[in-house]
Amino acid sequence: MIGRSAYQKLSPSLVDWYMRQGGRAFNQQRTDRPDDGRDNLFAPMDGTGSAPGEFGCKSRSSSPYTRHLELHPNCKRLLNAAALASVLALVRWVGW
Repeated sequence: MIGRSAYQKLSPSLVDWYMRQGGRAFNQQRTDRPDDGRDNLFAPMDGTGSAPGEFGCKSRSSSPYTRHLELHPNCKRLLNAAALASVLALVRWVGW
């Protein structure tokens, strides 16, 4: 089954419309767990400062893309230029 986040990538406006119908956005945030009375509205939470949420140990603080490309825009530009040059060379070699 495709999750909401996958649909959000395909059509954000359709997901927004769907979530507004019948209060789905509000109802899906409800839980049976009691509120612990803690929040981080005015001050950071106690502890390590991380909030893993429902993903827990699956989440990462960084990715190779962020570490090597997003934080270094010139590297990203160079990689994009190399990819474009490769595609153009392939098109010329194939003869399209």
